[in-house]
Amino acid sequence: HAHIAALCAEHGVEAPVLGLALDGVGLGTDGTAWGGELLQVDGARCQRLGGLFPLALPGGDRAAREPWRMAAAVLHSLGRGDEIAQRFAAQPAAAGLSQLLDRTVRCPPTSSMGRVFDAAASLLGLCQVMDFEAQAAIALEQCATRFGPVAAMTKGWLLTDDGHLDLRPVLASLIDETDAGRGAARFHATLVDA
Repeated sequence: HAHIAALCAEHGVEAPVLGLALDGVGLGTDGTAWGGELLQVDGARCQRLGGLFPLALPGGDRAAREPWRMAAAVLHSLGRGDEIAQRFAAQPAAAGLSQLLDRTVRCPPTSSMGRVFDAAASLLGLCQVMDFEAQAAIALEQCATRFGPVAAMTKGWLLTDDGHLDLRPVLASLIDETDAGRGAARFHATLVDA
């Protein structure tokens, strides 16, 4: 709400607006972790109309520094949790993460766009643990830019009945992608399409 209201104030917009707030993780009005919301803003009033399909945030804030955790959450949500330990064998916590996800222990749901970018970068092998903020998203963008334009993935996203934009279809396509550049470009094109 604050991001959209600030833009309205900066540009002198006083009429109600629809805005996309796409960010890392912040506390939503319902007490859950937001970061990918469609909001109707009318000055001090705000109504959430929709958001990204929530994914688990394994380890809470630690997932924001370790993109492999978000990739693991994607695998788990797609019924491929048994692949987590082997795929992320270099990560000491990988062996036990699937059990955490099964029990939803220390795995609050989040609709964060930033964490979706982290998951995509990790699934493509571009960044598993970040040394600085937004490293995974930067690596994903650079890889896509080097590859060049591609078409959006057909049926790469879904809109659920309760107003969630589900990007798991395009994320699923990245799991076995052999060309990181092609996958990064397809992810960006599909996100724009969605």
